[in-house]
Amino acid sequence: MEEGKRLIILLRHGERADEAPVPRRVEFSCDSDAPLTRIGLDQSELAAEAIIKLIPENCSIHLVSSPLIRCLETASKLATPLSLPIYIEEGFGECYQIPYWNYNPFDNLHLKNDPEMIQEKLGHITLIENSHIIRPKYTETEEESEARIGSVFPQYLKSITENVIIIVTHNLPLKIMTRIMGGDVSNFHSNYTLISAAYLKDDEFAIIKEFDVSHLPKSLQKPICL
Repeated sequence: MEEGKRLIILLRHGERADEAPVPRRVEFSCDSDAPLTRIGLDQSELAAEAIIKLIPENCSIHLVSSPLIRCLETASKLATPLSLPIYIEEGFGECYQIPYWNYNPFDNLHLKNDPEMIQEKLGHITLIENSHIIRPKYTETEEESEARIGSVFPQYLKSITENVIIIVTHNLPLKIMTRIMGGDVSNFHSNYTLISAAYLKDDEFAIIKEFDVSHLPKSLQKPICL
């Protein structure tokens, strides 16, 4: 890759168990931390294959994820073939604008409450928890979500030296970061394993993908009819 140029890749997680039809749902112990379904795992595998094809040869790679299990499972599909650890950053976590629970969901995650299950799902992948730039508020207004992601994203990019940075996150954070990278948010659609990507040099983004799901067959794109 050209000196001073970096590749920034954003990936949304795959299908989450609590949004799937009943036959596809899986049991989980932390009710604010839904894992992936079997289809979600398949979507994540296909997204990982597409992302790996984007990465130029001989690049250093940094993989960071939201702490929610659906993002960690999605990130694992990249961590395994690329032999990478997964860094964990709460600042890239979900945007909760409605009070679904009477507690902060970031205090009730499988990562903290059931680490053995996490290790069983992810295998021998190394997880490295950052000191965290910011913990998302619960709840956040839309303006607070925008401000949080708008602050965390550039700070995180400046703190990483690798040529390629892959961020595994959620719907709204991906939309906000894609807009910051110069993407056209009028093209936004809420689908699983959306990919946005841009080159970054001298603080200028050149977007190459925005909200892409071409790696998924129609049967695995929303609405999923399987």
